[in-house]
Amino acid sequence: MGESGAAVFRRSDGCLFAKCVSHWAVSDLRDERDRVEWLGGTPVPCPELAGWHEADNGACLVTTAVHGIPACEVSTEAVPRALSSLAAVLRALHDLPAQTCPFDRTLVVTMPVVQNTVSRGAVIVDFLDPAWRATPPSDLLAGLQAELGRATRLESADLVVCHGDACLPNFLLDPETLECTGVVDLGRLGVADRYLDLSLTAQSIGSTGMNPQYSSADADAFLQTYGIDHPDRRRMRFYQLLDSLSWG
Repeated sequence: MGESGAAVFRRSDGCLFAKCVSHWAVSDLRDERDRVEWLGGTPVPCPELAGWHEADNGACLVTTAVHGIPACEVSTEAVPRALSSLAAVLRALHDLPAQTCPFDRTLVVTMPVVQNTVSRGAVIVDFLDPAWRATPPSDLLAGLQAELGRATRLESADLVVCHGDACLPNFLLDPETLECTGVVDLGRLGVADRYLDLSLTAQSIGSTGMNPQYSSADADAFLQTYGIDHPDRRRMRFYQLLDSLSWG
């Protein structure tokens, strides 16, 4: 269900996955390989690196399977337990010592990516919130730049290890216990403001068009379970827009 353009294959016994890309995406897949290997040395559940193959025409990353169902596929009745599990695993990730993580996803890294995507006219409009689609991406970028000073100050005081693409499909849950069995799609993992993750998870939970069993009230419940009773909505909007403009 990913949007990266990679081809993903599952071995017949279900124990291994191979993610294959063309030559233009080798660098991104190499980044994911390094992050899988690093996170595998922590208590946070994730796939294990099982192989890497690189050639002139592309590359292939092989990882162990994380068994379970994506959090976007749980039933309505299971949502409360799923929210608790999501909050717990994200808190565990954010509690890792940030100084031990070698990957940088701070605004110094991510803002140039957004600027490049906008300048190339490569923004994927379908990835934008419907409320933003009628606004030219250059104007949306200008809004981000106007908030950059505040966001940078807040970021410097709240750096954690972030997943970087913390939407519901990237959390796998045991279908019986609803415990999180692992986080996947780790190509954007790195040190950043915790709101990078919190904003995307809350947005994914509150997106009733994509995940109708969840609701905006569930998004608030997730944040409260994580430990944030009064979320900074301005900060959340900044990171939601930053992420939306970064895909191209």
